[in-house]
Amino acid sequence: MIMTLSEIHTATLNSTIVKEALKQAEQRLTDVLEIKKQLDGRVHMLLTSYVTMSLFLSGIAGTLYKNSGQSALFLAFIITSITFIIGAAVLLFTLKAANYGVLGSAPEGWLRREVLEGDDNGLTTMLAYEVYHYQERITVSQNSNNLKACLLNIAILLGVAAPVLLTFFMVFN
Repeated sequence: MIMTLSEIHTATLNSTIVKEALKQAEQRLTDVLEIKKQLDGRVHMLLTSYVTMSLFLSGIAGTLYKNSGQSALFLAFIITSITFIIGAAVLLFTLKAANYGVLGSAPEGWLRREVLEGDDNGLTTMLAYEVYHYQERITVSQNSNNLKACLLNIAILLGVAAPVLLTFFMVFN
């Protein structure tokens, strides 16, 4: 079972183990933040593609409308363009929709007399507190990555559906 802050405060801590625990927690959060960067890179790539495709398809639809009015082919291109626009909107939301933990800690936790003038046991206790707080940072970041991945999958499905819709409308109209 995970120790509480009060249990950490009263425990006899092994400084070597606490330092290793902090190292592992920092590495885990670093890994989770690296996954965020990878997801964001995919989002940016798809966002550019989706906006380009929606503009291209809207241009074709505009030309079709100008030449022949509101036809089935015109509607097919508009619906496909709208599908890419919805996918782009999901991708934009993906970029805005998450909170992440930070590496390191705020200075005010350390800039207290009892910490700065304390002994090695005080340092070990502070590092144990840091490990405790990393747990929440990692959880928040993992949950945000899960949300990003889910939204990215929805956007990918919309991107796959768009040409299928266009093909369907072109074949059956």
